[in-house]
Amino acid sequence: MQQVINALTLGSIYLLFSLGLTLAWGTLKVLNLAHGAVFVFASLIGFLVTHKFGLSFPLVVGLGMLGAGLLTLLIDAIVFKRIRQISRDERQAELLMLAASLGVAAILASVTRNLTLESHNFGLTPQTFTTIPYFFGPIRVTNMQFMIVFLGVGLVVALALWIRYSRAGRALRALAYDPATCGLMGVNPTSLSAIAMFIAGAMAGLAGILLTVYLGAIGPEAGDSLMLKAFSIIVLGGVGSVWGALVGAMFLAAAESIVLNFTAGGYVDAIAFGMIILVLLIRPRGIIPAEKADRV
Repeated sequence: MQQVINALTLGSIYLLFSLGLTLAWGTLKVLNLAHGAVFVFASLIGFLVTHKFGLSFPLVVGLGMLGAGLLTLLIDAIVFKRIRQISRDERQAELLMLAASLGVAAILASVTRNLTLESHNFGLTPQTFTTIPYFFGPIRVTNMQFMIVFLGVGLVVALALWIRYSRAGRALRALAYDPATCGLMGVNPTSLSAIAMFIAGAMAGLAGILLTVYLGAIGPEAGDSLMLKAFSIIVLGGVGSVWGALVGAMFLAAAESIVLNFTAGGYVDAIAFGMIILVLLIRPRGIIPAEKADRV
């Protein structure tokens, strides 16, 4: 049971990180490889404001999400929007944005290393959040684990309902299907892109703050390994599928926990990703692929 709790916590962190990535990729065709650097940037904000001003945990979370959301919005406005304007077609735009996001990630990583004394780990002050353990027999669960799982599952439900039923969410789904027709119907692609990118960044910011508190500290390169796992989770669950991201994140976390529990841990990534490959050989579009409408 303890392994189940640990897997749920790990899966929820993967989920929070992956949600923003799948939103941008599934609706705007933007595979933002700077997402991991934005994740670390939110932790850097938490590190700076708690050591300089001693702010409370809710304020730190809010500032981290706001800062990460605005940073992603800035990246979209300066880089991705311009690329969409000058590209000949959608395929070229996707490739150029992919390459540009690598450059943005390198810039953000360099800034983070310089602000945190190169490769030293950084975290929030211990007074920002007090971890309280709860014991249910031999099972140990902390208040932070409760929070991570609650926010992970809660935000999946909220995002899925928003995309499904809200006016902006329906417009985003339409934009993913046919941007040209959306423009003719009065939908503003620029506003929708800004909303989606801000939400994507805020999700990364929330994951960054929570993981920093959960682990105690993270390093400037912490987002790199998460990017690989998030990419696998999205492909496994189905690109653009919010529920698919939930299933993919929990699948990967459960596979890692099982392998770690029964082996020395050296083959965790190899076996976990091997299981993902096997699933994709059976279902190439992912476990829960996003809905697609066929034109007649």
